[in-house]
Amino acid sequence: MRRILFVSCNYASDYGPMVWGTYIRMRLLLEAAARAADEVDLLLFVAPDFLASADPAGVAASLRKHWGIQVCVHLAGRSMLAHRGWRSTLRGLFDIRYQRYYGDGGGPEQALAVRSALRTDTALVVAHRLDATPAVVEGVAGRVPVAVNFDDVEHVARLRRVAREHSSVDRWLRRIEVSAIRRAELAVLNSIDSALVCSSGERDYLSTLGVTASIDVVNNAVSFPMAVDRLQRSGKTVMFIGSYGYAPNLEAATELMDVVFPMVLEAVPDAKLLIAGARSERLSIDPRRNPAVEVLGFIDDVAEIYGRADVACCAIRAGGGTRIKIIEAAAWGVPTVSTPLGAEGLDLVEGTEILLAESPRALADCCIRLLEAQADARAMGDAARAKIVRDYEHGVVVTRIADSYRSTMARGGHAALAAEAHS
Repeated sequence: MRRILFVSCNYASDYGPMVWGTYIRMRLLLEAAARAADEVDLLLFVAPDFLASADPAGVAASLRKHWGIQVCVHLAGRSMLAHRGWRSTLRGLFDIRYQRYYGDGGGPEQALAVRSALRTDTALVVAHRLDATPAVVEGVAGRVPVAVNFDDVEHVARLRRVAREHSSVDRWLRRIEVSAIRRAELAVLNSIDSALVCSSGERDYLSTLGVTASIDVVNNAVSFPMAVDRLQRSGKTVMFIGSYGYAPNLEAATELMDVVFPMVLEAVPDAKLLIAGARSERLSIDPRRNPAVEVLGFIDDVAEIYGRADVACCAIRAGGGTRIKIIEAAAWGVPTVSTPLGAEGLDLVEGTEILLAESPRALADCCIRLLEAQADARAMGDAARAKIVRDYEHGVVVTRIADSYRSTMARGGHAALAAEAHS
């Protein structure tokens, strides 16, 4: 019997609506755990306000229904170290356990919860993201191998956000916080067995920092439709999809609506813009001012937007990792126009599989080019789909993650046997 313990701060009472990037990757990681082990324990850190009413059996049923994963769910409260006033804010400048983005798994109670969830047959502990890592590293303390997933290299992503701060004081304070994040990430990477990153560029960067963990590249992935239906497409529709609780998506959608798309309309007066995704109420838009923009909000089935779209525009200017929205567009044969940063880490060839542009004017010109040359747009979408399907299909990536887990467990087993032989 071999068991994997998966630790995450991304609790949901129902995982059906959880369709944005963090949860797509969480599903990949959990499916791989179910494939690599006989049993999977899932420890979720829950906000104290929800802990009393949270139902482990209900969470397990939701994961089984929506993700097809059988797990044993354990719940524990999130750390409140980062939520205790101005002293915590000051300490957060130097210690990520006191930072609101990363402190949910940073307290002694969370480390105790990890220790309590370990079983005699636990062969691997997986930390979903950096926020769960302090509890895992302290709670496991060398008992079993540890793998940590990095949706992105956090200190790199946060530094990009800092560069967009308007206040020089805010930039200075945020840079101090980023230094703490960098130290924490390096400490983690020198105390665990393996790390999972989204792209070879991230692996190469971390390798230059001299970390000791084994670093495996496991791409983000999506489920590919068996066939691509183009019948509903008008040849004049641009789209963007994302969760607008994530600042880079909010900024990208705002730039697209307010700056890029009006330029597109000048050349293609009957063009349409579709904006989809959770928390779209955060977008400031007046439909009376621009009736060509349609905000769909959260959609259960992405076929609703990809079946209508002719071009995807990804005006992302911050963040890290790889953009699932570009992988998804390619899966549906929709050609993408993106900033270079938005397409970072994806092996798509500029000019034939994707169009890259930096300025709003250049992004608009690329969209216009594809809207006005539908045959070229279709060829680009087909080329991107052919490229992406080899490396980013859901089942292919789950297999790679499972292989990474098995390798980490095997290395841990050898290390334990060696230690026992010398004791």
